[in-house]
Amino acid sequence: MTVFLDGELYRDRVGATSIIDALDSEGDIDSSLFVFVSVESAASRWVECPCYSPFARFIEEELFPWLERAYPSALEARERVIAGLSYTGLTAAYVSMMCPSRFTKVIAQSGSFWSNDCWIIDCFETLDRKPKTEFYLDVGIKVCP
Repeated sequence: MTVFLDGELYRDRVGATSIIDALDSEGDIDSSLFVFVSVESAASRWVECPCYSPFARFIEEELFPWLERAYPSALEARERVIAGLSYTGLTAAYVSMMCPSRFTKVIAQSGSFWSNDCWIIDCFETLDRKPKTEFYLDVGIKVCP
């Protein structure tokens, strides 16, 4: 299962659904659930994305229970990925830290780890119990606002 934050950007600008369809038709990926979470507006993205605990609670307390009801087998997946671009790359890392049992992998594409004087890096370093989450970090030449 993969949860894409900035769902509208992954769908409309990155072309994730076409990429997934192509990989699936070639047999290069296993059957999986892909969830695209979009923000209400550009203004709400700036509030909800940078390490915002109510958003992490939304993932934990609303999205996952809904997924458990709608797609029970999806949450039994061995790998559960959360992915984000720029600010939502930071959000993906933060959500994985706040909900450590939910995700096994984080994809942060040009994640805004510089935000708030790199606060999240210090936060990860001070955790008593380090998460077993695998991180895939990428910095490209284009940034999607």
